[in-house]
Amino acid sequence: MATQVRVVLHLLLLYIFAVQEGRPVCVDVDPETEAVKGEFMKMKCVYCMKREEISTRTMVKWYYIGPDKREVLIYEYHDEPREPQNVEDYWKGRLVWNGSKDMQDISIGILNVTLNDTGTYKCKASRHYKYTFFTSTGTKNITINLKVKEKGK
Repeated sequence: MATQVRVVLHLLLLYIFAVQEGRPVCVDVDPETEAVKGEFMKMKCVYCMKREEISTRTMVKWYYIGPDKREVLIYEYHDEPREPQNVEDYWKGRLVWNGSKDMQDISIGILNVTLNDTGTYKCKASRHYKYTFFTSTGTKNITINLKVKEKGK
């Protein structure tokens, strides 16, 4: 009888340590830095979070910094993706949300890339975490130095 109990306990321990709950994985990868004129370009920005932090509010702002070093707000996500109200005509209708529903991928896409899209882009994200007994804030900034080429490889 004692041997059977030991076997059951060993099997139970093996089950506990060997079988884990399946969870989606978030992989933080470097963004692409080259685009081809006339094609779609995903401006990749990933902000991984643990599943227990899923009760969050995420705000994302995308900026373009051209040769004149002026930082221009071109896209934002605050409860929903949208162009800023005063976005420059050059960007109107050319940017789309390309992120995930779980807000781990907070990327945008540029439609019909032009040579003038070469420059620096910044993804600035902030998260407000709400836990049972406290709240916390986290931020992440990603810079992409994009170079647009005439033709692909």
